Amino acid sequence: MAPMLGGSRVEEIGGGFDILTPQPLLLKSSDAFFPASCCLTVVDNNNKTSWNVQRAVTSVEGDVGQAGVVWKALGGDDLRSFTDKLTEVYEARFVPSPNDDATYVFDDGKSTTTGGGGKTLRSSVLDRGYDIASRCGGTNVSWDAQNGGDLSYTTKSSSSSSSSMAVMELKVMQRKNDSSEQGFGSDELIRIHPASNSIFGDLYRVARVKRRFRRDFDANGNRIIEGLEIVTTYRVLDGIAGIEMPTSTCRSRIRMTAP
Repeated sequence: MAPMLGGSRVEEIGGGFDILTPQPLLLKSSDAFFPASCCLTVVDNNNKTSWNVQRAVTSVEGDVGQAGVVWKALGGDDLRSFTDKLTEVYEARFVPSPNDDATYVFDDGKSTTTGGGGKTLRSSVLDRGYDIASRCGGTNVSWDAQNGGDLSYTTKSSSSSSSSMAVMELKVMQRKNDSSEQGFGSDELIRIHPASNSIFGDLYRVARVKRRFRRDFDANGNRIIEGLEIVTTYRVLDGIAGIEMPTSTCRSRIRMTAP
């Protein structure tokens, strides 16, 4: 039976997610939002607008090979950091979201307006292009904050051969944000596809990336953001991801420190 125009090819199949048919209603927000204060200013931060990042894999379960391929496709550099759980060090920065759904009200406790009130702020978003370039040395990066879920870049297809390059395309198919007094985070289902022949193979892959963060200060009074990332992979067959049966789970610890 031919698919219905504008609909998913697997609407009647439980546990399957169609990664080839765009489903805009599953993007609950234009990007993964962070507090406005994550955008650093040159004046306040020693002439730097980027955070110093330390990231390390803490555990891997299931298909280690699959987890490693996805870890690298999402920005990992040297696979030894994955296999030996070494700490990656790079920089990340945030930019104000240009989209209409990015505003929120921050109650600073100073408002006397009846019924509450506060200051309207604009959420920041991770500059995913800068993140990829800094973390794995990705080149030819294509990303803009208006379409936060679409990213492409060129990277080494293996850590041992700098001449073997691959063009990676990442697209967020599903997203929701979660913010509370305990912290903030996001849940994204990402489609991964190498646009050129490489060791990644000409295959679609899918990963659910869950991140949870909280703000704090370190012993020296520096602003920090501490986070946990959980990446779950799924088997894909004929453009359908079996999202009820994970093939691997990779957990990582992330720590960002303001300069």
